Amino acid sequence: TPIFRYKGRIQVVRSDGESLGYLRNWATDSVSGVNYGGPSSELHVSLAVSHYGKGMINILATNPTFPAPYYIGTTTSATLAPGSPAVVGFGNVEKTPPLSPPVPYGTQTDESAIWTFDRKTRQLKGTSHYINPDGSSANTTIVYDIVNNSIFFVGDVDAYNKALIDPDYMVAPVVCLT
Repeated sequence: TPIFRYKGRIQVVRSDGESLGYLRNWATDSVSGVNYGGPSSELHVSLAVSHYGKGMINILATNPTFPAPYYIGTTTSATLAPGSPAVVGFGNVEKTPPLSPPVPYGTQTDESAIWTFDRKTRQLKGTSHYINPDGSSANTTIVYDIVNNSIFFVGDVDAYNKALIDPDYMVAPVVCLT
């Protein structure tokens, strides 16, 4: 099967279409937020997609200023489910097999092959395909906390926001484009 390779940046876009900027490429705090500096602080990535555009893919940072590993995915292990405010971290991870539960690596548990890509629009599809620690799949939404400039994953946006004490920290779904 032929493989198509794409290179670019990942733009973080609110669900109403407003661009928030590109993923950051910082030596500290990794990629888990939006870059508010100049273009030199934007993360560049590459990904490979099959001719048919099916299957989970990995996203590889190509200009990292942070220490290895250089794939992008989930960094913590939690069970995401409807009605639960649980979260899973977003950041640089080790490469993992598609559809595997989180894999322990150092002080974190990683999943990298969680992404799907639309070759026609050149966009990452709206949700990731996180696998819970018990092997079940989870409806996963990528969200952004503007107060803390933090991107992470939730299984239920409303449950997460309802569990907050301070409404200033409510999150909103985002879409990542390349």
